[in-house]
Amino acid sequence: MIKRCVDLIISFLAIVILLPLLLLIALWVKADSRGSIIYRQMRVGKGGKDFGILKFRTMNAVIDESGEELSPQSTKVGKWLRKFRINEFPQLLNVIKGEMSLVGPRPDIPSTYRICKESIPYYKYRQQILPGLTGVSIIRMGHIDEFDHDIFSKRLSYDLYYVKNLNAGMYIEILLRTFETVLFGKER
Repeated sequence: MIKRCVDLIISFLAIVILLPLLLLIALWVKADSRGSIIYRQMRVGKGGKDFGILKFRTMNAVIDESGEELSPQSTKVGKWLRKFRINEFPQLLNVIKGEMSLVGPRPDIPSTYRICKESIPYYKYRQQILPGLTGVSIIRMGHIDEFDHDIFSKRLSYDLYYVKNLNAGMYIEILLRTFETVLFGKER
């Protein structure tokens, strides 16, 4: 209950303080490419329940002559937003809605979650708490863009450590380290 209150207070304050920046970013995304400003992607949350995670759009779909969609390409703005993890800021709304916490295991896309749950023992225990905007595994390993069984197994050990040992000190340390990543654009 206390963690949820802190999540809400920090999220509301962050949105109020960052609102001018968020509006500029929204205009920048819109001016840089066609399409929506916010991208919604399905993820697996607490209890294995799916929800739509929000991000600033950083990619453009590439369509070939036949109309088939090819691999998406980063936009100019998108590369910068991703480097500083600013594309993740709309997830503050997911926190306010109660779908996420500021700190917890990063939510997986449903297909990755199913593979991990079937092939990595104890994987489902990550879903005992709300997924987070940031977490121990993000601080220790950085963002993981592609599925690799060994890497996801290692990530699980960090996530389960957090689930088992959740405390105020760890929560604050993870937030501060994440703030450093956003400020300086570097992660492990």
